[in-house]
Amino acid sequence: MHTHTFPSILVPASLVLLAEKTAVLGGRLYLVGGAVRDHLLGIKPKDWDLELHGIPPEKVQLICKTASPVGKSYGVWKVQIQNEQESIELDISIPIVSDKIEPYIGLEQATLRRDLTINAIYYDLLSQEFLDPFGGINDLQNKVLKSPCSTNISKDPLRVFRVARFASVFSFTPCSDLILSGQSLSQEQLNFIAGERITMELNKIFLKSPAPSKGFKWLKQLKVMERLFPEWNIDPCFNALDKGAAVKIPYPQKLTLMWSIALSHTPTKHQESILDQCFLHTIERYPMRTFVFKSSSVWKKLELPCSDKELFLLAEELELRLLCLLADSFNATAAQTNLSKAIELGVEQNPLPALLQGRHFQKSGIHGKAIGEGLRELRKAQFEGKVRTFTDAQNWLTEYSSNL
Repeated sequence: MHTHTFPSILVPASLVLLAEKTAVLGGRLYLVGGAVRDHLLGIKPKDWDLELHGIPPEKVQLICKTASPVGKSYGVWKVQIQNEQESIELDISIPIVSDKIEPYIGLEQATLRRDLTINAIYYDLLSQEFLDPFGGINDLQNKVLKSPCSTNISKDPLRVFRVARFASVFSFTPCSDLILSGQSLSQEQLNFIAGERITMELNKIFLKSPAPSKGFKWLKQLKVMERLFPEWNIDPCFNALDKGAAVKIPYPQKLTLMWSIALSHTPTKHQESILDQCFLHTIERYPMRTFVFKSSSVWKKLELPCSDKELFLLAEELELRLLCLLADSFNATAAQTNLSKAIELGVEQNPLPALLQGRHFQKSGIHGKAIGEGLRELRKAQFEGKVRTFTDAQNWLTEYSSNL
């Protein structure tokens, strides 16, 4: 066990209070996982995961009355702390060995089940010491990904996607043992991974990594991509993914952009099967799937400067801003020019507004199917720049109805 002293982690006061209550009962409460790792990387921790040692499950609520078990066999308790100073949600876990809760096995044995050594560093909330059973701090400094146990990936094959995420988010290099472990996974083991869990990890790669290509290259090195997604032609998209990762737009559009880039060189029928496999349809009601399907066949139109009419027509189908960003990720020459023009025309996020409705045509004596035909003709006039305002549309309708 390596013990280190680094600048202490600024934790909520309520966590220290929980640790003090644990100590009174004869146990120890440690901060572990992402919060410790991020602190050592100079990143402000966001989530608080605690691991409880030396206290049996039946005494957890003596430490925190609001602790709620997540299934009796999982060894995890959800905790909500709300007071005048803090509002916190966190997890408290007790080590598990062979599906059995084992509160007395010690840190080294408990750490063996963790995916990576960089996520297996403990922080003692009372002594403020960093406890490092498997050299995770050294691996952080060397930017290397290792597992505390050689069988961890075979026990939970989802971890190949977690390794891909950490490799791309932190630009770390997986060690040779991890590569061998991943390559040795059987097709049956890969097929057992839930599609929703895969999607969660891929989304994190898309949203959190400055270089998503690194994660996908790792998955290809393990032959995971070709075994789980044989039709996915992602190689031509690597540079574009890394460029798209730097784009700052709202979450639904950003994730839609990244999936669109990743699937842009894959035929539509295979795009559909991949999105089905990942259970992806919409993202917070944004029509992600529709955009992926349509954009892959039209984004190349933005390689050259478009006319107003061409942009108006594209805006009828897709969000132009996103389409231009997709084209720009592949270094389409005129993508930014077309985006600037779309903004000038007011159609970067929505199509041209409809200036008249069916009731306006009825008032002019036009009824039935003729209304639909009239609306289509008016739309054409808008696209051609002949009609720009409501007054223009009224004048157009007057002339149109007189010629019927």
